[in-house]
Amino acid sequence: MDIYRHSSLSVHTVSVNRFRHQYYYFALIYSGLRWLFAGVAFLLFSSKIRQFIFQFSHLQHIPKTAYRNYFINGLPMAVCLGGESSLFFMLSFISKTIGDVSLSAYQASLHFISVIYMISIGVGNATGIVIARHYSLKNLHSLRGTYSEGMKLGLLILTPSLLACFFLKEHISIIYTSDALTRKLIEENILVSIPFLIFEYIYVVTRMTLRSMGDFWIPTLLTIFSLNILGLILSVSLLSFHDYSVRSLFVALVACSFFLMLLLLWRLGSILKTKDSKPMKH
Repeated sequence: MDIYRHSSLSVHTVSVNRFRHQYYYFALIYSGLRWLFAGVAFLLFSSKIRQFIFQFSHLQHIPKTAYRNYFINGLPMAVCLGGESSLFFMLSFISKTIGDVSLSAYQASLHFISVIYMISIGVGNATGIVIARHYSLKNLHSLRGTYSEGMKLGLLILTPSLLACFFLKEHISIIYTSDALTRKLIEENILVSIPFLIFEYIYVVTRMTLRSMGDFWIPTLLTIFSLNILGLILSVSLLSFHDYSVRSLFVALVACSFFLMLLLLWRLGSILKTKDSKPMKH
C-alpha cells in the first residue's frame, strides 16, 4: 500500500514539474515574441518618422512646454488604463479566494474577452482621430456624424464575436482546458460577458471621443469611480449576499460598465449641447 502511495505521489510530482517547465517555456517564448514584435514596430516607426524629420528639418525645435503639455494631456489616459488593469488584477485575487478552479476560469474568460476588447480599442482610436479634426474646426455636425458612423461600424464588427460567445461558448472553453468544471465556469462567464462587451465598446468609443475634444480628466475620473470603486463594491456585495462564485465578478463588470457607459454618454451630450450655442462651421 505504501509502495502504491509512493508511486502515485511520484507520478503526481513528475506531472506537476513537467507542467511548471512547460509554463516557464511558454512564458519565456511569449515574452520574447512580444519584445521582438515591439522592436520591429519601433524600427518601422523610426524609419517612417525620419522621412518627416528630414522633410521638416528647417522647422524650429519643439519647445519644452510642448513636451510638458504632452505629458499632462497623456497622464489621464495612463491613469485610466492603469486603473482598469488594477481592477482586473484585484478581481484575480478575489477569484483566488473562491478557489483555484474559479481563478483558472476567471483568467481564461478574461483572456478571451480581452481579445474582443481590441475591437473597441481599434475603432475608438480611429474614431477619435477623425473627431479631433472636426472638433478643431468646430464642425460639430461632422463630429456627430463621425461618432455615429464609428459606433455603427464597430458594432457591426463586434456582432460576430458576440454571436460566437452565445453559440460557440463550448468550443471556446475547450481551447483553454479539458476540465469539465472549469469549462462550465468559463462558458457561464462568457455568456454573462456579452452585455459587458457591448457596454464596454460604447464607453470606450465615447471616452476616446471625449479625449479628442480635449476632455481628459473627467472621463478618467468617471472610469475610476465606476470600475475601481463601484465595480469592487458590487463584486464583494454579490459574492457576500448573492452567489459566491466567479460568475458574480462578471455580473459586477456588466453593472459597472453599464453605469460608466451612461455617465460618459451624459458627459458627451452635455458638452455638445454647450458647444451648440457657439457658431458652427459646416
